Amino acid sequence: MRGRVTDVLRLPSGLVVSGDGILEIFDPWPDAVRQFQIWQAEDHSLTLLCVRGSDPDADAIMRRAADALRAAVRGEVPVRLELVDAIRHDRGKQRIVVSDAPGALAPRAPGARHERSPA
Repeated sequence: MRGRVTDVLRLPSGLVVSGDGILEIFDPWPDAVRQFQIWQAEDHSLTLLCVRGSDPDADAIMRRAADALRAAVRGEVPVRLELVDAIRHDRGKQRIVVSDAPGALAPRAPGARHERSPA
């Protein structure tokens, strides 16, 4: 995934968090997730979408990653973790950051969505 242009998170205070740092959130634990994506809602809140990987500690690692994301945005907006079955590609590209927030540079493609895991 390196070498590509990544999207950013824009927060209400004006803080901008680069997707480049977020790209590495699971690097220490490559088997914790098969896919992940950060979705920013219109209200600027964040959801860390994860497809669980094979690591036996995957759940704890995903919670740690959500905590790291909270720290990256300085607690300015709510961050929640959501397990999903799959994350759809945007025209064949896996986007790490997708934002529906006002002024977003990376709006979600029409019809793009994720498939939720059963509760």
